Amino acid sequence: MESFIYFIQLTENDVVELNISKDHITSMFQKKCFLFLIWGFYRAVFGVVCPYLEEKESFKEALDTYTLVAITFHYDESRFCYLEKVLECLSSFPKADIAIFTNTRFGPKIARIEKSIKKILPHGVGGGSTSIKSCLFLKHPYELTWCHKGMIRDEFLNESNHYTHFVYLEDDIALDFNNFCYFFHFRKVLKDLGVLPGFLRFEISPSGDEVVSDFIYRYSIDCMYKIPHENLVFFNTENPYMACFILDRELAKEYVDSPSFDNNQSQLLIWSKNLNWPTRERAAMGLTFENIPPYFSSRYVLPVNSATICCPNFCLIHHLPNNYANDPNHPAGKISINSLFYSSRRRSL
Repeated sequence: MESFIYFIQLTENDVVELNISKDHITSMFQKKCFLFLIWGFYRAVFGVVCPYLEEKESFKEALDTYTLVAITFHYDESRFCYLEKVLECLSSFPKADIAIFTNTRFGPKIARIEKSIKKILPHGVGGGSTSIKSCLFLKHPYELTWCHKGMIRDEFLNESNHYTHFVYLEDDIALDFNNFCYFFHFRKVLKDLGVLPGFLRFEISPSGDEVVSDFIYRYSIDCMYKIPHENLVFFNTENPYMACFILDRELAKEYVDSPSFDNNQSQLLIWSKNLNWPTRERAAMGLTFENIPPYFSSRYVLPVNSATICCPNFCLIHHLPNNYANDPNHPAGKISINSLFYSSRRRSL
């Protein structure tokens, strides 16, 4: 009898195997109920679901997504701790195929990457696959960050595949299913306004404080063009860089037809805006500067709580090396995530 096998990894050494007969999951409704059962294990162990998002109808839909993930990993022994943390965060997804793009095909190095994959994801993510893509003969090492683009066009958008979302990550960005649910929900909320939900990178300082990675000044949101929604307001930031992006199929089609999808054309786009985003940054910018609606400076907007003027946890992603926070001579990584934004007219938000 044909069956579905799900592996739920509770800890590195403890795995629950569920073998369910196909006859017991004959409808999409039953399948979703079963996915809730699986997610219940994750909630109990990881506690990764924000109550605000869990109450939304879109959270139920997010449980039925199938994600294709591309990770850029410049081979470096010292960075395996970050790669493994990234994989650990991805283990919270319902189902995902993960491809790691690296700049080596040397047997022992490939074996080392495989060792990390098996350590963190011995059964994949929800039964999905993991693979290693070796990219050689690059004109410059930084061009490794562009090697995943063909996967969006040829695999993600291939109608024979059943992916719902594509995620691109640098090898030190900890994005989990809580972050994904935030994007999934607010993508729908913001769609008609032409903007996308963005993320805020943070680091942990030597004193244990959470600080923002990409800003060196605090910002007043009083004069910013804002989108109100429930207890949140959304607005552009001066620096929309996130080192990652998420696409659904509609966004992916827009992306592959845009200048941002090409290394050279994206450079011309950035120059036209008097900006300086080098090769790696452009590879991760997605649709940041494509089809920007009036009154906005980029496609991505950040949410803040209108009462606290703080970003909700679900839009925060950890930049794992804490480079800026650990460097006393660098101006970034010094502002607390809870004091980045302020308002002198809090009640009017």
